[in-house]
Amino acid sequence: MITTRQLHGPTEAKDLLLELRTNLDEELFSLRLKRAVSNGYRVLVALEDENQIGALGYRFSEDLYWGKTFYIDDLIVAEDHRGKRVGETLLNAAQKMAQAENCDYIRLCSGLKREDAHRFYEKNNIRASSIQFAAIVER
Repeated sequence: MITTRQLHGPTEAKDLLLELRTNLDEELFSLRLKRAVSNGYRVLVALEDENQIGALGYRFSEDLYWGKTFYIDDLIVAEDHRGKRVGETLLNAAQKMAQAENCDYIRLCSGLKREDAHRFYEKNNIRASSIQFAAIVER
């Protein structure tokens, strides 16, 4: 049976989160994680027999257009557990948490080429609604 649990500290899910953020070395990942935590980043994990098989990193935000938002920064399911409803279980838990916090929306960004992820989100009632633009800040 798959259960979910809020972690006391996101570093407990470091190995899973690093699977998703392959573009970061451990030092940069740790620095960014520390900064994210200081800005409200939290992690919910999916467990099977106390083993972490999925993680959902999130934070709450508030803005003029969307109102109060449960924002999903990271969603990863261990490769050997994909297709076993782990991601769905995490999204269902996120939905309950968003309701409990009186959020108006659940939002996330997903890379344009991640078509499998897009189908998964659509199947779970998270609809594409905009395109994100980004620019590197020159230093």
